[in-house]
Amino acid sequence: MTESQWRECGDLRAFPAPVWERATDRQVQLFAVACCRRIGHLLDERSRNTVEAAERFADGKATGEELYDARDAAREALDVGYRTLAPGLRKHVHTAHLRAVWDTAALCLAAAQREGDGRVEFNRRDLLSIALCAGTAIAHAASLSRQKQIPERAWERLVRAETAVQATLLRDVFGNPFRNTAADPACLAWSDGTAVKMARAIYEGRDFGDVPLLGDALEEGGCANDEILSHCRGPGLHTRGCWVLDLLLGAPP
Repeated sequence: MTESQWRECGDLRAFPAPVWERATDRQVQLFAVACCRRIGHLLDERSRNTVEAAERFADGKATGEELYDARDAAREALDVGYRTLAPGLRKHVHTAHLRAVWDTAALCLAAAQREGDGRVEFNRRDLLSIALCAGTAIAHAASLSRQKQIPERAWERLVRAETAVQATLLRDVFGNPFRNTAADPACLAWSDGTAVKMARAIYEGRDFGDVPLLGDALEEGGCANDEILSHCRGPGLHTRGCWVLDLLLGAPP
């Protein structure tokens, strides 16, 4: 894959294995969480709580025990959701699609294996499956809302559109593997650490609409790195784990 193909790729399955191998566990987990958040409006409250727990766990703010408790609650939501689905619609709906709607968050945690000392280890292949399921859920939700199957072409368009968004989120979290970008200490220290304070406020408050303003502050502080500035000011989405925010905040590599 060339750098140009990396920037334009709209299908998670087309990203080569080294892309996933290079990413940290935290990055992969936060990417999966970002995909889950995309379908938050489709999830039961218990599943949404599981997404929150998974995000906190990725940032070291939740224990493995909390993670598993949240997963169990989301699985219960899945069972309830299937039982309440109109019987006439069940025959048109694949179980995996139902799981994507009601249990995407629990899938994220099902990828985790508890080890003897209480640590949790994630299977990256399963985390990729979560993102793909989230894309399918968008299309499946359209069927549920109409209480009938939608045309195959419409289904494919919805899934394709969501996977393109997911590819954008992946680039936001993983960063560009073709560039080795470092933060300029002088820029970080400029004006009593203004850029760092802005980055922390954006991350903690989930105020990702302010990322372009962060780009302005970085440039004013002397940043001339086009990769950083264009990422801040570009049209792409941002989420927890955004590589520029991590770079400024000194998040785990």
